[in-house]
Amino acid sequence: MNEDQVVEEANAGAAPEEVALDQMVKVYIKIRDHLRELQKEFAEKEEVLLAQMKAIEDHFLEKCKGIGASNIKTKHGTIIRAGEGCRVA
Repeated sequence: MNEDQVVEEANAGAAPEEVALDQMVKVYIKIRDHLRELQKEFAEKEEVLLAQMKAIEDHFLEKCKGIGASNIKTKHGTIIRAGEGCRVA
């Protein structure tokens, strides 16, 4: 069930006070389960992206160490060496 279908089902029919509680619980559970599914998908994608960023940060750190720099300015941003890591501003 996609997000639009969940919202459509939640809004279908009578006003909230006229909807049977069991139907409201059913819709609530669908929304909750869909939210958990989206959170899981996000976490999986986030993990991949964070690993890619870490690999790039490690490369930046090696470059900074190699030339003895604490900052490297580029046309797209500045690499800043912070302790045993790097970040981009």
